[in-house]
Amino acid sequence: MIPEGLDKSISIGLALSSAALAWWAHQREMRREKVRTTEEAHQKYAAQELKAYAAQRDFGHIQRDLNQLKSNTAHLSEEADHRLDALERQVERMTGSLDILSHLVKEWKNSDRHSRSEP
Repeated sequence: MIPEGLDKSISIGLALSSAALAWWAHQREMRREKVRTTEEAHQKYAAQELKAYAAQRDFGHIQRDLNQLKSNTAHLSEEADHRLDALERQVERMTGSLDILSHLVKEWKNSDRHSRSEP
């Protein structure tokens, strides 16, 4: 048999031990929850930063591509202008040559008519 005062002391000790154990378990669970929420927040922040970096990188690629397209378009336009200028010069030379040839043909026909009519 347990003396009466000791029985009450054991009951109080068990109650206090149970409360302490429950408090310790609660604190442990709160630490786990805090770690979990902190990790989630870190992961969410990292994902947002990664998306922002990816968007910025993609935008930079697009800008460089547009600048390259602009440069290529300007180069092609200059090349086309040079080729058209060369074609215009050739057409002018050919037109001038045709004018001279047609003038010579007219003179030749006129001189041929005059030589036939002079017998």
